[in-house]
Amino acid sequence: MRWDFSRDNVDNLSNIDVQVYGVEMVYVPQGTFYVGDGSSESTNGYRRSNTGSIAERTPPVFIQNGRTFPEGSYCWNGGPNNETHDITTSQPAANYANGFSAFYMMKYPITQIQYVEFLNTLTRTQQNARVAANISSITSSNRYAMIQLYTPAPDVTPISPAGANAPNRRNGVMALPQADPNSPVEFVCNLNDDQVYNNPDDDGLYIACNFLNVYDVYSYLAWSGLRPMTVMEFEKAARGAANIGQLPTPGEYVWGTTTPPVYLDDKAGFDGSIAESCASSCGTKNQTGNLEGNLSRTNWPDGPVRVGALSMRGNDRVLSGAGYYGGMHMGDNVHDFCVNLFNNSTNPADVNGGGGGRRFNAQHGSGNLLPNGNYDSFGGSWPDPNYQLSAYRGVSIKGSCFFHGDERRQISRHDILDDSNDPNQQFRPNARRSYLGGRGVRSAN
Repeated sequence: MRWDFSRDNVDNLSNIDVQVYGVEMVYVPQGTFYVGDGSSESTNGYRRSNTGSIAERTPPVFIQNGRTFPEGSYCWNGGPNNETHDITTSQPAANYANGFSAFYMMKYPITQIQYVEFLNTLTRTQQNARVAANISSITSSNRYAMIQLYTPAPDVTPISPAGANAPNRRNGVMALPQADPNSPVEFVCNLNDDQVYNNPDDDGLYIACNFLNVYDVYSYLAWSGLRPMTVMEFEKAARGAANIGQLPTPGEYVWGTTTPPVYLDDKAGFDGSIAESCASSCGTKNQTGNLEGNLSRTNWPDGPVRVGALSMRGNDRVLSGAGYYGGMHMGDNVHDFCVNLFNNSTNPADVNGGGGGRRFNAQHGSGNLLPNGNYDSFGGSWPDPNYQLSAYRGVSIKGSCFFHGDERRQISRHDILDDSNDPNQQFRPNARRSYLGGRGVRSAN
């Protein structure tokens, strides 16, 4: 690897600190595939009408080149009618990534040590934008800076101020006190809540990082030189390639069958170590209904697990919960934020979608953040952190997590980020929830 340091205004006498970070990826080759599964499940697929009849739902759409798209983009948002629709026929941006072209996808969600490394390269102002707590108020009682707690169950009202005095929902990202109010804060992983601050292997380094909102995830991707994944790319990575006529299985889960997961009911072995593994499930939720407000259970990990924990069980997709190309945790651990095909414009002829997902042009992050800690949205191509409505309408939740149930593990499920129709604040872009994390991709060409 060669660095032309003069392009960064560095000369031969400069004092420099070089740090190299690697992100494990899986390769998704170019080729045809299907999106949508044509099932009767109202949230699976790409509707071409706002009626509820099965006949109006779009059958699976065969993606045969880089400019093939579903006619409409149906998204579930939990509103009064439990639905939001996009029935425009406008075309997405010229470089919208529909999944046909080859790309690399992060094999795992962002881990806690990866997010710590990211935070430790930022300025203090940038750091403050990318954590839940105000780092100027970091004390022994408010040092776990990523945690945003909610009360009462089922987690409607955020507790202020953010932060906590101990790890929560298996998030151990901790800020060390900094006497200088202008210097960056040092972050560490400290799941054990002890006084060892050099990131030992048993401090949850490789647990999926939760309490991330969409702006946190996309800022990490911009810094990493990656980009957001689209809903169509998610389906390609989970379902795999197909030729015309090889229709997807209705209601198919990310591991390639319609069999629901066997949920974990024993948290033995979940010690936050590098060897943390799962012996019996594709998920960690073991009862019907939401678990976030239930603090009395003792036999399940009350948060995400070490990335790769399920793959210890062999190469079987069902046992390991893997997508077709080896992407892990696409149906468990934490949700993924994916750019959708929603057209947020009131003008059907608006090609750019008025700030919705159709504006996305698949640009990669530059490796830098803006001084305020946000990412460059490339003129609104990426969901814009300064315009919340575009982020809500431009991003959908895909996959599932330790918290939600079977139906969200289905490949074609859509859950749109929406402020106005989210009474429990589960899917708001600025909300940091214990089941939200993410990953990114990079175009191969």
